[in-house]
Amino acid sequence: MKRSWFVAANLKQLQSLQPDSRRHLGSFRKVNRACYDAATPILFGVLTLRFSDMTSLRAAVAEITETPEGQNSLRWARRLHVAGDARAQGYWWHRIERLEPWAVSLASEDRPTVQDTLLDHWLTAVDPIPHRRPTIVHTSHACDWSWEPVLSLIARLSHLKQIDFSTQGEVTVGVEDIVSRYHPACEVSVFSAQVVERSLGNTGSWHQFQGPNSTEAFRFNIEWLRRPRLNTLTVGLGLYGREEQPVVEMYAFLVNAPGLKHLEVFGLHRRDDGSSTALLRLKQQWQDLQETSPPGKVCNLESITISGSALSEEIVLSFAAAGNLSNLRSLILAAPVLDWASLARVAQHLPRLEGLFFELNSTKFLPSPDLVDAIRAFRPLRYLSVGDLGGSENLRRVVEIHGPSLEGLMLCPVDYARYTKLNASDLIHLSAHCPNLRQLRVQAKRSMGTRPECEMYRALSMFPKLHSLVLDLHFDARPESQAHGLIAADTTTLRECFINAATDESLATAIWQLIKSTGAPRLQFMRIVPVGNHRFSREEAWLLARFARSFLVTRYNLNNPELPLVEEIGRREPTRRARPGWVQSDGRLAQLLQTIWPRIAHVQDWWNSGWQSFPLALNA
Repeated sequence: MKRSWFVAANLKQLQSLQPDSRRHLGSFRKVNRACYDAATPILFGVLTLRFSDMTSLRAAVAEITETPEGQNSLRWARRLHVAGDARAQGYWWHRIERLEPWAVSLASEDRPTVQDTLLDHWLTAVDPIPHRRPTIVHTSHACDWSWEPVLSLIARLSHLKQIDFSTQGEVTVGVEDIVSRYHPACEVSVFSAQVVERSLGNTGSWHQFQGPNSTEAFRFNIEWLRRPRLNTLTVGLGLYGREEQPVVEMYAFLVNAPGLKHLEVFGLHRRDDGSSTALLRLKQQWQDLQETSPPGKVCNLESITISGSALSEEIVLSFAAAGNLSNLRSLILAAPVLDWASLARVAQHLPRLEGLFFELNSTKFLPSPDLVDAIRAFRPLRYLSVGDLGGSENLRRVVEIHGPSLEGLMLCPVDYARYTKLNASDLIHLSAHCPNLRQLRVQAKRSMGTRPECEMYRALSMFPKLHSLVLDLHFDARPESQAHGLIAADTTTLRECFINAATDESLATAIWQLIKSTGAPRLQFMRIVPVGNHRFSREEAWLLARFARSFLVTRYNLNNPELPLVEEIGRREPTRRARPGWVQSDGRLAQLLQTIWPRIAHVQDWWNSGWQSFPLALNA
């Protein structure tokens, strides 16, 4: 009994304290039989099926069904990812192979609606600037694969509770038949765009549309919208004619689909000559369906995401007219917002909204007071993610309404230079008005470790409940410029840029200890993200990238409990050591760096191991 309790306690600690704890489970599993039995269901609980064509699909299935490790997956897998690897074939395609096989949801890692916490993804994300990309993926130009191997695998899994699809083509009703037969309680999430609007058309009208999923064999079946196990759905929404009109008659079937919790609408342009005629035909078909087989009357949606070319505020207002959105919890706007007043009207339809997330495409224009007014129109929020607000005064206006209720706040950098600029007093004000804040992403301007910079770190200790922190360190010391192209810097300024960019384990530890020494008793995770490598010359940018390393600092260090665990994020050893021919070992920049770090002159890979960060001026 004592041994079982000890194993369970250590396993629970390993899972809860390490964002990447799965890589430790393999070692934990080898300790003894009790550890093996405890760790195996977790280690093999998530199964990813990757393929790019029929050959690779068969091989992937065989690796699972015909190997000892695969047998563990068949027995213990509770979640299955089916992912057709995207090939870079045109505008819409997005490569997804960089994600780890065990990652939570291949195409949805950065979606706060399907995460436990707001900052989970950004604690370990390689790309520090949040960008939403299309979730449409592609396997090959010729649709030379079938669902049969996937369906046979689904039938053999013993404890399947959830399936995620990110594949070419529509997820047909045949998939639902297999899932219903073998896993009746299993939930299904579809992250690749489904062209739902065309599911009522005949074969002739089908071929008029040239989209990412244009094969009859993979056509979306409307019955999916009537099944209670569809948890998440991504819809490729056609925008027809010069006025880019969608098929609004379809909205009631989407909004009121039974069981559907998460809906993403991805706007696609349809500007071919016959698009206006096609729009009229599609609208009539959906109108006829409403009369003969009307949609449900209950909306179970918890989140809506608007992305692509659609206008966010118009889509949400149309959804509100098609169904009751009063239970919606999260709204993610990743498509442009052109009318902030209309967005303020959206707030009237979402009385229970808890999370409002503006992604870069929605606020890509200059920050506006109208944006702040729109945010203030919503009920007090628990989670807010927004880009450049245009200054601390606008942030203060936001927290007047939402501060007491906020548990998570992401102030995201719009690019490598634009962000909401704050100082220590602004952070102290934020901490006073956001007493319940547990998760925070914020930017700090580096100044070679001087007193103002250290005061920023000390101010972060004023948040009494802060648990997770993503700290973007802006290292660019050049004056701001509105001009296009490269921004030149004199030797003194460039020297300061390199000193600011130089980030290593020592600096990450020093920042952590400075924050923890004066407060932040609940802080568990801190991600350090150097930003600012923008509009430098090619050689300058390459070298700055070598110095600007990113780290995750974790409070609990199983190997040395006296010190935090510091791990580098996103750097690959071959990339670190490779040096292009145009980076000269005796050039202008090398000579400049030797004045900062004389040891560089005696180290072969001087851009990698010949330097260290400068200490913080703690007593200045």
